[in-house]
Amino acid sequence: MPPKTVSQRVTAANRALHKLIYNKYFHHVPFGRISEILTENGFNPILVAGVFIGDRGRWTTFIDDHERHMIVIEWYKMSVSENYEVNVYVS
Repeated sequence: MPPKTVSQRVTAANRALHKLIYNKYFHHVPFGRISEILTENGFNPILVAGVFIGDRGRWTTFIDDHERHMIVIEWYKMSVSENYEVNVYVS
């Protein structure tokens, strides 16, 4: 069950997202796991795979019905290792 208050849900989501990406690189941006974390914390993720194209990018979208909270996802593909560096948070 997600935490009760919106503030607690945002905090819990950000902690889980931080744990997912902290000091890690990815072969692919982990959109599936990001979506799961948002759902687990009572948000409505709408991650459209076609939006996330290219070696670098940034995408922001609302994740609640009142349009007060949004997710920000940034990614950068490193040329040497071809791994992605990912930054993601709920604001």
